[in-house]
Amino acid sequence: MRKWWSYLIVALIVLTERCFAKQFLRTQYGLELTIPIYVSTQILQKGSLGIFVMKNTYEPSYIAIDASLASIQNRQLFRRVLVHELVHYALFVQQLPFDDDSPLFHKEILKHGSLLSGQVAIENGHFSLLEKSS
Repeated sequence: MRKWWSYLIVALIVLTERCFAKQFLRTQYGLELTIPIYVSTQILQKGSLGIFVMKNTYEPSYIAIDASLASIQNRQLFRRVLVHELVHYALFVQQLPFDDDSPLFHKEILKHGSLLSGQVAIENGHFSLLEKSS
């Protein structure tokens, strides 16, 4: 059973990263964050570290980051995955191409020093960055 302080650390990381997300969107895109950011134990099981989910073709719903990244050891990776999902959100809200294979999305990811899809390898619970494919 996890100790209560580990839940507190997760909560503090999520709170801090949400503040970062709001500031990032304001300064980089002139947008407000209107959706929640969650951590979930389900994301990695689906083969991803983070997801941006839409209610429909016009409304964003939420961003979720895998809970395994909400730790002190994985904090930088959490931020890079979050930025990836925030770029999806920002482009979607602006009605611009937001898919991973979009040239505009790719350009924005590189501009912000985030991660491209498939750039992180996971082995025995450890994360490692793969070389960028240009």
